[in-house]
Amino acid sequence: MGVHFTIDRDARLVVYTVEGVTTADQARAFLAAVLTHPDYEPGFDFLGDRREVDEEPDTAYVRVVSFEVMSRKASLGPCRWAVLVSSELGYGMVRMWGLMTEASGVEIAPFRHVADALEWLGLPATYFPAVLATAS
Repeated sequence: MGVHFTIDRDARLVVYTVEGVTTADQARAFLAAVLTHPDYEPGFDFLGDRREVDEEPDTAYVRVVSFEVMSRKASLGPCRWAVLVSSELGYGMVRMWGLMTEASGVEIAPFRHVADALEWLGLPATYFPAVLATAS
């Protein structure tokens, strides 16, 4: 369970996968780990994969994560944050998260397909991060 990530310095991208139900504390720990990682630089984009989660976050979780992004906006953005989802509820929650963090300079959007997320992030269609290799 939790969040696993890798940083691709050449692509200026943080790629992560979410397993199981993620708590607000795990989300905070993930963000702190990324921001203190030696390969991370402000302005890197994010590509998250939530397609294998069993349960979507509730609005309380989205509020907490929104606050974390807003409070770290100088270390994050401006950047783009794409999130792969598999359900309508997940899609809606990511859209809500994006609306709640609009003023941060972090542009957040949900996607159903990797190709669409890569295009939005400005990456070539041939880019395929290893951390997504096991995801369907």
